[in-house]
Amino acid sequence: MKATETYEEAELRFAVAAGEAGFRAAVSRSYFAAFQHLRDHPAVGFTLSAKGSDHGDLIRHLVRRGPARTASLLQRLRTLRNHCDYDLRNPVSKILAEEAVDMAYAIIFEDCPA
Repeated sequence: MKATETYEEAELRFAVAAGEAGFRAAVSRSYFAAFQHLRDHPAVGFTLSAKGSDHGDLIRHLVRRGPARTASLLQRLRTLRNHCDYDLRNPVSKILAEEAVDMAYAIIFEDCPA
């Protein structure tokens, strides 16, 4: 599956979200689209270890090699995704979900286009 397909799923989940569950799903898909895109992008030069640490390792790799904005956006997306998937006591708003979709778009189509 391509990262752009995962991104399209994030957009769809946001567009049809009837409430918080849909917003949480849009945030989660947005993060995974951006992560997948950067993980597989040849210019990024990241070597996958197939471990759970790959998520943090990719962010650290981007901090060292750049672009800095991409590292910052991915870190913010990861934080939002963790909030959405694991912190169910605190609400997730439409604004937060839209922010996540926009950040994934920026990573995939502006910062590191295919």
